[in-house]
Amino acid sequence: MANGTTLKPTGIPAAFAWMLCLVTVLGCSSPSPTVRIAFAPDPAIQKYNKVHIVPPSEDSRHLQLRVLTRLRSLGFEADVVERAKELYDRQGSGFLITSNGHVLTCAHVISGRGQATAWLSGVRYRAEVVKVDVQNDLALLRIAMTNEPPVVPLGLSSKTNDTMGKDVFTIGFPMTDILGSAPRLTKGVISATVGLQDNPDYLQISAAIQPGNSGGPLFNEAGEVIGIVNSTLNPIAVMRRTGGNLPQTVNFALKGAVIEKFLERAQVVPRAKSLEAVSPPMDSLQKSVALLSAGWTAEGDAQKEMVCRFGYATTSRSQLKLKFFAIEFSDLKSGKSLFRTGSLAEDRDKPEDVMLDAVFKKVQHAFKP
Repeated sequence: MANGTTLKPTGIPAAFAWMLCLVTVLGCSSPSPTVRIAFAPDPAIQKYNKVHIVPPSEDSRHLQLRVLTRLRSLGFEADVVERAKELYDRQGSGFLITSNGHVLTCAHVISGRGQATAWLSGVRYRAEVVKVDVQNDLALLRIAMTNEPPVVPLGLSSKTNDTMGKDVFTIGFPMTDILGSAPRLTKGVISATVGLQDNPDYLQISAAIQPGNSGGPLFNEAGEVIGIVNSTLNPIAVMRRTGGNLPQTVNFALKGAVIEKFLERAQVVPRAKSLEAVSPPMDSLQKSVALLSAGWTAEGDAQKEMVCRFGYATTSRSQLKLKFFAIEFSDLKSGKSLFRTGSLAEDRDKPEDVMLDAVFKKVQHAFKP
């Protein structure tokens, strides 16, 4: 998910156009009577404690740190995310490869964490990170269990002659906040036996890939794993580079040969598919594909997370005063706006910190009365 459109030259997110209009009107009105911003936030927002700050594209006054400091002083667990997309890269897919509970996924899915939460065949497990290869974007996890997993590990193909035009399938958990937590299957073909810039470690595939598919297995028609879903072309970057053209089903998977070398270094032997075995139906393969979330969250302990965006305009680049400051909080998963507020017309000539203090008193009143 990308930041909203900005209004040049102030760098105000489109979501704050309401505040710009309000301030403009108030700024041109007489000082009496004073118009104040009314808000009646839903008491349910007081359950939110974790907040991710996405700063505006232009932050000439470097308010990012002051926003972070004020939120933390109010007791929020707050961090700054430079790119909004990073917020949604922390959930993905993986798949069981040994009867000892080893799960393979992409390194970017676990976001540098030492643990992950895994849902395998509907059961929640704590997963410990065993080995990570950042260069190849691979991570090996091991789910904590007392017994053998309730499903059969997926078999890796021993073949390396994957050719153009062959049918491929992938199963994963794309866009769970919108589609739900049931696994989804997509079908395509091998479009090329190389990746970006003819990288021989990748396959280019036409199977549809969405956020959350990363780390999922890529199957051949025999139900063997021949790769791991890794990436897709950035449509916005391509559109800018090509003058408006959008890529269509240009997706990539890391080849099985790279996976095998990674597992060898980790001293883990994956399940090999028997040549006599009957090709399993895709419906049974889905049971061995895991939904993964970075970090460990025990049942019932999940925090409600929200995104914080702010915008402002300065009276001039040389002055240490703001025309206005606006801030909005929205639910991380649904994108639903939770609360928004900002400075008043009479705050315009006050020092920045005074204006910010006034705004964050409203934030405190809404979330932590």
